[in-house]
Amino acid sequence: SDQGLAGDLPAEVHNFQEANWSESWWEQCTVTKIDVSHNALTRIPPGIGHLSDCTAFIGISNDLPGIPDELLTELPLKQLNLKDNSIQSLSGWAISAAQQLVELVLSGNRLATLPSEVFSLHTLEVLEVAGNALTDLPEGSWTCTQLKRLDIAENRIGPRLPNSLRSCGALRELFAAGNMLKDVDALFVVETEHGWRSSLISVDLTSNQLGPRLAISGMQALNSLQVASNRISSLDLEGPFEQLSVVVAQSNQITEFPPALLPNSAPRLSTLDLANNIIAVVPPELGLSTSLARISLVGNPLRSIRREVLQGS
Repeated sequence: SDQGLAGDLPAEVHNFQEANWSESWWEQCTVTKIDVSHNALTRIPPGIGHLSDCTAFIGISNDLPGIPDELLTELPLKQLNLKDNSIQSLSGWAISAAQQLVELVLSGNRLATLPSEVFSLHTLEVLEVAGNALTDLPEGSWTCTQLKRLDIAENRIGPRLPNSLRSCGALRELFAAGNMLKDVDALFVVETEHGWRSSLISVDLTSNQLGPRLAISGMQALNSLQVASNRISSLDLEGPFEQLSVVVAQSNQITEFPPALLPNSAPRLSTLDLANNIIAVVPPELGLSTSLARISLVGNPLRSIRREVLQGS
């Protein structure tokens, strides 16, 4: 990486394994990873398919407008990271051939759509497509049941997330900040047998248009909930949330303090930001918390609040 390469990926790279550069068998090596990050490459030639043992291709911060089919169809890729390029489209046919892919990172490109084939990759665990121009995610059956991290932040996705997302029962982290979401319906109302009950630890829905109600229940593993800068008037939380540590819900229109954030339901809550809402009363039981280290309630029409509540002690 960072070699001042421009234009096409040099033939010396994708023809490396075919080069007769050594007569000593012990000096020969198999190429399993290529990192050409931080250059000015504009094309990966089809010859990349010659590197039949390559499982990781990293090309962060180049000027690539597309991905050659051979990169996905000929290589046994487990990791593909082309963050911060100029990629405008992704071939559904080619991506469907990448049946060993575990990590796909295409953040910071110009993608307007994602082919449904992405969500049929059975081995996929990480999908990051933040900072593109996506307006929706495919409906229909998602069979990427091993997906653990989904980052779709800073796109134009809305007004809803597809219910197909619930098929990803192993999901641990969902980042969807900075989109145009208006309603997530009962997406986060989790039944007893659903995987999210024990898997989903982080949800970030900051800076959308969600409201007036956001319902979350049954997510017992949840550690971080970020829903600042929305239009929520009712934050309907149903606990217990025994692992919940961080709640940031500032700059909404919340009218009542959620009882599920009191110590008997969220005993490990350490950061609570409900600033700039319309909360008039804070339950005195909040002052019984032994874990609350930071609390912000400024910008609310509080009639009175006891010092021990503000101090979280």
